[in-house]
Amino acid sequence: MVLDTCVLFPNYLRDTLLRLAEAELYEPLWSADILEELRRNISARLDPARAKQLVEAMAGAFPGSAVAGYAALVPAMTTRRTAMCWRRPFVVKRMPSSHSM
Repeated sequence: MVLDTCVLFPNYLRDTLLRLAEAELYEPLWSADILEELRRNISARLDPARAKQLVEAMAGAFPGSAVAGYAALVPAMTTRRTAMCWRRPFVVKRMPSSHSM
């Protein structure tokens, strides 16, 4: 499931979602852009170094969560859909990479 910044920003929701992922109930997915947006937004209310540390810890805890190759899909996303992302997250299937893990 792709986790956008809007669900990763609130502490309680981020903690809940990451604990569920840690329990292997689903696989969290995010892009570098999502993590950068999260870091910027958290930096506005926390020390920027702590925000960076949090995002790096998330990426380190779930190293297979990074997705790429989505740029062509961005124009199809509307403001209405992204504003509603916390209500109806979308699921993507990860395509096999050309590199073995």
